[in-house]
Amino acid sequence: MNASEDAIEVSYTITAEDVAAYYDDYRTHVGNSRAARRRDWFRSLLFYVAQIGVPGIFCQLIYFLTDSPGLSLLALVGSAVFWTYAYPKLLRRRYLDRVRKNKSFIGNHCTRITAEGFSDRTTRGAWTLFWPHVEDIIVTPRNLIFVTDEKWRSATPIPRHAFANSQEVKQFVERATAYWKQGTLAAAGELPTGPNVT
Repeated sequence: MNASEDAIEVSYTITAEDVAAYYDDYRTHVGNSRAARRRDWFRSLLFYVAQIGVPGIFCQLIYFLTDSPGLSLLALVGSAVFWTYAYPKLLRRRYLDRVRKNKSFIGNHCTRITAEGFSDRTTRGAWTLFWPHVEDIIVTPRNLIFVTDEKWRSATPIPRHAFANSQEVKQFVERATAYWKQGTLAAAGELPTGPNVT
């Protein structure tokens, strides 16, 4: 980690294990928020209709074809177990496979935070996001997550192994939080900006 008067820069490599940790942290801290659940009510409704309806139709079909209620009940229990336990794991695997194919996500990164915003540079390109566009900064045991759009579930992770120790993590988070609050207030017109700020 390189720190100067007005910026902190950290270089790190995101691996496939980091992506899995980020997915789990994101689902725990952002994807399961009250707003996300409220927003996804329709998709959840369709999911539960499919969870009940499709196995129910399948089980009725088995019952009509075999005239065996025991086999029909076994199929219903099997599909309930599948939808409850296997389906979330299949979604996670699909997400991780998609992210692993994204060559700009996995690999070397150099993240820099300044008073303007934070930027990330990879072997494929670079971008900068200004602080008013950051919705939250989440610290988890494995990642620092800059949530940029909770509605679309967009976030930028920095794995904790990018820092030498917990003191560097704390320093980085404190500076990022201060810049974020200052940038958000300045964008709202509540804080004077420019070279004459004291």
